[in-house]
Amino acid sequence: MAELAKTKEENAKIAAELAQAREENKKVAEDLVQAREKTEELKKRANELEQQTKGLKKQSKELELSSAQVLAAGFDAAMEQVACQYPDLDLSMVSLYNEVVDGKIVPSED
Repeated sequence: MAELAKTKEENAKIAAELAQAREENKKVAEDLVQAREKTEELKKRANELEQQTKGLKKQSKELELSSAQVLAAGFDAAMEQVACQYPDLDLSMVSLYNEVVDGKIVPSED
C-alpha cells in the first residue's frame, strides 16, 4: 500500500510537471507567433524605409544637378556681362573648371 501511495504521489508530481511544461510550451508558441508577426512588421517597415531612402537619394541627385545648372547659368551670365563691358578682353581661360595658381589661370586638378 505504501508503495502504491508513493507511485500515486510520483504520478501526481509528473502530471503537475507535464501540465507546467504544456503551459510553458503554450507560452513559447504564443511568443513565437508574436515574434513572427513583429518580424513581418519590421520587414515591411524596412522595405518602406528603403523605398523612402531611394526617393530621397533621387531627390538629392536632382537638387545637386539643379544647383550645378544654376551655378553654371550664373557663371555664364557673369561672363557675358564682363565680355560686354570689356569686349577686347581675352576670356578664353576663364572657366568654372579652372583656378588661379601663382597669379595665373590654370586647369583645376580636381
